[in-house]
Amino acid sequence: MALEEFVVRHNGKMITEKINEVYDKIDQKEFEPYLNATLEAQRDLTKNDTW
Repeated sequence: MALEEFVVRHNGKMITEKINEVYDKIDQKEFEPYLNATLEAQRDLTKNDTW
């Protein structure tokens, strides 16, 4: 509810631009081990799934 109100009161494009600025400053390589671990966990969880 509070998030919705914030977005309504502010320009959505401005919010997206600010978020992008924050993410641009983050060193993505720092998080690679966690991203790879998540990917491996997803593979393990879905290895017996059928489509």
